[in-house]
Amino acid sequence: MDQNQQHTQPEQQASTQQAEPVRVVRQPAPVDTRGKAFTITGMVLGIASIVLFLVLGLGLILGIAGLVLGIISMRKKFYNRGMAIAAIITGALGTMLGLVLAVVFTVILILGQNAANNVHKHDSGSTYNFQDALQKSRKETQDKKREFLKAYNKLTPGSTTKAQSEAILDKKGNMSERKYTDKQEYDLIRGYTVDIETYYLYFKGDTLVKKQTPSEYSAEQVQRLKSQTGK
Repeated sequence: MDQNQQHTQPEQQASTQQAEPVRVVRQPAPVDTRGKAFTITGMVLGIASIVLFLVLGLGLILGIAGLVLGIISMRKKFYNRGMAIAAIITGALGTMLGLVLAVVFTVILILGQNAANNVHKHDSGSTYNFQDALQKSRKETQDKKREFLKAYNKLTPGSTTKAQSEAILDKKGNMSERKYTDKQEYDLIRGYTVDIETYYLYFKGDTLVKKQTPSEYSAEQVQRLKSQTGK
């Protein structure tokens, strides 16, 4: 019996030792901090590109920089994969917004330039038309004055009547009349105005007795004024 007990005791001890669980202590994997600043910078630039996309050019540049840093961080498996993904997403969004703003600004600039060119052309055309109309008006006035003088020279004091003068000068100038009811040297004075100059016809009864050009009329008025003042 003693021998059997001696044999069973070691066996029991061995089974007891085999039944005890094996404890495995796992050490936490070391955190790879390579490119930490690189990844964080990409994420910050991506966020900044969204916030500042209204600043023409700046949002686009920041977005591209954040996108590039995020892609490099993902490929190099730098610190914090989530930050790298955030850098890619925000950088791509900032880049897209920057491109849209750049396109809109370019379209507005082109439309504004075209509108300015059209206005300039319209103004140039208007100036040209005004000058052309002015030259045409001057030519018409000169032609009208030339026709009036040609008819005016046909009038002969002492023989031309009022009816004849009206027929000769028919609508070639703006006519005005001055009639006298008291004793005057002339019964009627007619003025024909052409291009701001007035030519005078003096009638005694029904006969033309004198005619005056604007310069002759002015000289006569000056002489009359001198005689009245005694100078």
